[in-house]
Amino acid sequence: MLLSCSPSQTAVRQAPEPGAAAPETETAAAPLFVAPNDPAIAYDGVWFPKVDAEKAVLLRHSDECIADPDCMPEWLKQYGIHNQHAGAVIRFRTDAPSAVALVEESPVTPKDQRRYPFMQLGLYVDGAYMGQKEPPERVLEGTSRTELPLGETGTMRTVELALPHQLAVLFRGLELPAGSRLEKAEPLDKPVYLAIGNSLSHGEGQLNASETFPWILAREKGWELVNLSIGGTTIEPKIVTMNVSPERRVDVATVEWGYNDWWSQNFTLKESAPRFEETLRALRAAQPKAKIYVITPFATETVRGDASERDGEAKDGSTLADWRAMMRHAVEAMRSEGDASVFCIEGDQVSTVDDLDHRDGVHFTPAGARTVAGRLKDIIGL
Repeated sequence: MLLSCSPSQTAVRQAPEPGAAAPETETAAAPLFVAPNDPAIAYDGVWFPKVDAEKAVLLRHSDECIADPDCMPEWLKQYGIHNQHAGAVIRFRTDAPSAVALVEESPVTPKDQRRYPFMQLGLYVDGAYMGQKEPPERVLEGTSRTELPLGETGTMRTVELALPHQLAVLFRGLELPAGSRLEKAEPLDKPVYLAIGNSLSHGEGQLNASETFPWILAREKGWELVNLSIGGTTIEPKIVTMNVSPERRVDVATVEWGYNDWWSQNFTLKESAPRFEETLRALRAAQPKAKIYVITPFATETVRGDASERDGEAKDGSTLADWRAMMRHAVEAMRSEGDASVFCIEGDQVSTVDDLDHRDGVHFTPAGARTVAGRLKDIIGL
């Protein structure tokens, strides 16, 4: 269905009546403004959007989760992590040769905590990656304008914009050249991949959402990504119970936690074991048909105590190997009860220290994330 441009949206110049004198001056036609709540725009990979005529706030987590300090720790909010958009996509169809995305840095994040280097929009046209686009200059208060070259005019094409994964933003709409056509963006009908975890799944170490391993895995598989991962978090059942419900479609999920738990010791290994099992069982209860892949902590260069001990001990005497074993045991327990759709992937077997940013020895480089996604692609399926 093609959407016509009403006079309130655009001012297309009309041809003069036959015999009429040509006007002394001509005014260029105003661009077509497309509001965030226009039916031509679809939002993918986001379960809790708040969209009206002025803005789209694309929330990955429920209000209930955001308000709960266990589900969303208060210290994370200073960075606006509760409003970040890993995996969220703006999608529309047009024949326009270009577009302008109107985006604003979210005021929920203090100005000095906004990670502006991440203000890139990943541009895809008919599925082809066209690179990262960003505003020509920073706008601290108000709306910035990001030019999007879309190719030759006259052909309807699908445009996708991957939002920043480490900077909370508001989407204020689009501008298209006068006379452009829009076609209603139909809902996706793809398998849904749910990613749950910490910064490795959220994408710390990568410059934009399209470089993260869950994104690459989803694109390679032809899946829609819903990424609930939050950098800095530890095992928390409420991430599932407050966000994942039977009404949400999930076909395949990854659960990647453990490193922060071992390092921070908010809970000991003994205390965390039932919490991790509760998380998995809550996910299974909400999504009885989904395939669930637990990913134990990835390879790391982090050490504790003696630098010669790569896998040093935490305060309770546990090693990272102990945490991997705990997660493996939780999977084995569910499989022994007849759940044949839950699996364990050893994180230190699908990643190596060569995949890491050696400045911190924990997070993947963009190349490392792509390599890990390639290894996971051969393991994870429907």
